[in-house]
Amino acid sequence: MKRLVSACASFAVLPLLLFTLSCAGAPAGGGHGRVSEPGCCDAPWSYAGDTGPARWGALSKCYEACAKGGEQSPVELAGAVTTPGLPPLGFRYATSATVQVVNNGHTIKASVPGGSQFAIGTDVYDLQEFHFHTLSEHRIQNAQTPLEMHLVNQNRGGRTAAVGVFIILDPENPNRDNPELAKIWLGLTDYGPKPTPVANLDIQALLPGAYNSYRYAGSLTTPSCGQGLQWNVLATPIKASRGQIERFKALFAPAGNSRPPQDLNGRVVLKDF
Repeated sequence: MKRLVSACASFAVLPLLLFTLSCAGAPAGGGHGRVSEPGCCDAPWSYAGDTGPARWGALSKCYEACAKGGEQSPVELAGAVTTPGLPPLGFRYATSATVQVVNNGHTIKASVPGGSQFAIGTDVYDLQEFHFHTLSEHRIQNAQTPLEMHLVNQNRGGRTAAVGVFIILDPENPNRDNPELAKIWLGLTDYGPKPTPVANLDIQALLPGAYNSYRYAGSLTTPSCGQGLQWNVLATPIKASRGQIERFKALFAPAGNSRPPQDLNGRVVLKDF
């Protein structure tokens, strides 16, 4: 899929690959096979060394898109083209929800109950989960923020739209905790593979006040690196305290848990501002 992405193509979302591609018949370009049963052809991977990002594509047939896919994420956003007429983004996320939090060895992930919705124009998606990376995976002029949150949304047709939110150090008060992140961070060092409920979370409050965005056709940023995701990276960050940032970084030190930027391969990143 090494074609120039037009304004229309950039928000056409192809089928979801949330986990790994099917062992049988996964195309070498790796983007659009069926979701496999867990463990079908999973292989251990990490963010450093012999199982790090440069080697993901060689670790399993199901991960071939990591090396051969033409529409991989994350990317550099600085060259985005202002495009009038992009459909507006809308969020109706729950203001009081109980999420199920795990540390899966690669990130802290919160699975979300039904009732939280994201829209691109009239196309409506349900929020499935959100998770965090350090440093940020998307970059602007090669600059990274301390953290980035990814919110994964799926519509009834199985299409997926991911929302990226940059998280920066609060410039006004570096010791001021983000109150909603604090609810998740309370058990940060205790999470494991068994889900832990975190109650009364205002998911909407995890978003910035403005929804100006960068948009492009991309992929998962972890193996299987499956393609077909519509990325919507919000331009306005949210804030966290120095302590919150450092506590998350310590969980995944020293390598962090972010994939390096990938080639655009002719894609055009659009922006609505």
